[in-house]
Amino acid sequence: MRLYLLTLRRSDYGYDTYDGFVICAKNEEGARRLFLEQKLCADECTGYLSSAAKHQCIWADPERSECRLLGNAAKDVIAGIILASFRAG
Repeated sequence: MRLYLLTLRRSDYGYDTYDGFVICAKNEEGARRLFLEQKLCADECTGYLSSAAKHQCIWADPERSECRLLGNAAKDVIAGIILASFRAG
C-alpha cells in the first residue's frame, strides 16, 4: 500500500469544501476511485461545475486534481482516507 496526496489543481473553489486528502491505496487509480466508490464527492464536485459536468467527480479527474505519491504506508495501515483538509467558511 502507498500513501498519496490528492489536491485540487485550482484554488478558487471557495470555502466549505475539501481541498486535499492523504489516501492509502494500492495505486493512483485506487486513490481516485475511492471517491466514486464511497460517494465522497460534495460541493466541490457539483457546486462549481457546469450542468453537463456535474456527475464527474473532481477527485477522480486528473485534469482537475493532482495525485502525488508520498511514499509507502506502514504494513498495518488500512486503505482509505488518512487525513482530509477542509476549507471551512
